[in-house]
Amino acid sequence: MHIRRYMAWLSNERNYQNSSIKTAMRELRAFFNYAIQEGHIRKNPLYKLHIPKASQGEPEYLTEAELKKLFSAVDINSRLGLRDLTVLKTLYYTGLRVSELCNLRLVDIGESMESLIIRGGKGNKDRILPVHGHLRIWLKRYLKWRRSPSPLFIHNSKTR
Repeated sequence: MHIRRYMAWLSNERNYQNSSIKTAMRELRAFFNYAIQEGHIRKNPLYKLHIPKASQGEPEYLTEAELKKLFSAVDINSRLGLRDLTVLKTLYYTGLRVSELCNLRLVDIGESMESLIIRGGKGNKDRILPVHGHLRIWLKRYLKWRRSPSPLFIHNSKTR
């Protein structure tokens, strides 16, 4: 079949990764589905073709030295700097996704700051995360000047 040779060519000659081959095959599948709808062909030639799964590479992590450098680069003598460092520390200590961080509200912390309520995370599921003691210190510092109920971390323009 020509499509298998094309996939082999992408892999061997063009050095495409499986993720790129998968994207190319998805695009071809969409094209053939369009050709079926328009009446140019009767059957999608990719119908039963096995498309390789994209390999999941090892996640990249910052070293402890890189984290210290990142944290120390923030000027905490300004409100924006304090907010930025608190955002970075929140991501570091909780492992939140950026979208979850953006959706945090003041009420999601609670007065005791023992836990965070993450609403509508992956799979639209809520979960509760404990707040590390070091993060609690930064959240308290940040909240001394942050009074608005929602969202927790505001942009310069007073939005998320």
